[in-house]
Amino acid sequence: MNSGHIKSWDHQPIIGVMGAASLAHIFSTPPVNVGGDPKSLIDFLLAYDFDEDAPKIYNKTKMFPLSAMNVMTPPNADNPILKEFQQSNGKMMIYHGNSDPVFSVKDTVRWYNRLDENNDGNASNFAKLYRIPGMPHGQGGPSADQFNMLEPLISWVEQGHSPAEVVAATRDDNRDIPETMKGISRPLCPYPLTAIYKKGDVAKARSFACQ
Repeated sequence: MNSGHIKSWDHQPIIGVMGAASLAHIFSTPPVNVGGDPKSLIDFLLAYDFDEDAPKIYNKTKMFPLSAMNVMTPPNADNPILKEFQQSNGKMMIYHGNSDPVFSVKDTVRWYNRLDENNDGNASNFAKLYRIPGMPHGQGGPSADQFNMLEPLISWVEQGHSPAEVVAATRDDNRDIPETMKGISRPLCPYPLTAIYKKGDVAKARSFACQ
């Protein structure tokens, strides 16, 4: 991050300033009126009362008939089945950075495991989860964060070709990757499979297999 960006956030951590805005306006029902400057947002975050304020994520009002939890999570997030989604022949490819500091990948894995259990071990027939090693909340981090999941998703929906591994590569403009990771590619494996090195050039995805 350059100095201009740091100055524009009043030298406060972006995760704190932006997180406070999300907490106030997205994850609270009704939204909390808080100033948009970094100091106001950080002050709101520091004054946040987990006993009094955290339950607001479940609130509903006449103006907001759906709670933030309803809007921001999949149906029946604690005990998912997605029956209607399956009946409509829906398919989904989910990816989550293993180093996401905002939403834990462990929570997504827990959700997927429960979905799989509720569907007799057949969740992969309509949903696949891909964990991205080293990737935070979006692009960046020491990760191969350049990949295309749209084309295999379209192929799955329109032609019935169930996706397997997705090849990912590092980006030249990613300032978070070390020299040793520049120009490499890796297979992203559908959970619970993991990319294991077999033989060949360690910089190439073809040298790895999902097991």
